[in-house]
Amino acid sequence: PATRHYGGNRGGLPDFSGIDRFGVGGIAICGAEKTVVFHDNVEPPALTYPIGASGAVVSDQMDDEGSEFLCCFMAKEGRMVVFELQSRTVVVELQMTTKLNFWRFLPPEAAENSLCYMLVTPVGGFHWMPLEETPRPHQVWKRGSELQGKKVVSYEEGGSNGLDGSDIL
Repeated sequence: PATRHYGGNRGGLPDFSGIDRFGVGGIAICGAEKTVVFHDNVEPPALTYPIGASGAVVSDQMDDEGSEFLCCFMAKEGRMVVFELQSRTVVVELQMTTKLNFWRFLPPEAAENSLCYMLVTPVGGFHWMPLEETPRPHQVWKRGSELQGKKVVSYEEGGSNGLDGSDIL
């Protein structure tokens, strides 16, 4: 495999009918010609998709229809594509105008139960909500002048702010 990425796995997948968590999020293993998504609690445990990618992140969010999303980065083409796995359809494509250093699916609570990815680039950090009507990344922080052009070695988002309800955002 070219790379492997893990979903958020923050206590399992949310069930929005009762906001309970169940199961464990999927793992995506990518190669030049296909991507395998592995789940530990479904049969069959692994499904293969004809999506060649440099890397992929599986959402740990499922809606009432059982939607789960796979966000793939195609480095050679400079684009990201989000697939809805149940219907095997492309939801949205994003042409990257800068290098992508890191990306991650954010927990549903971060965006009011919407699909949201954090993209870290040499320019700064962006929130990307591909299911929005106009799915453009929104810059949430910019790199300082001392970090311009420096390689991102590692990135970690913060934890909970300790608040409940809408104050958790």
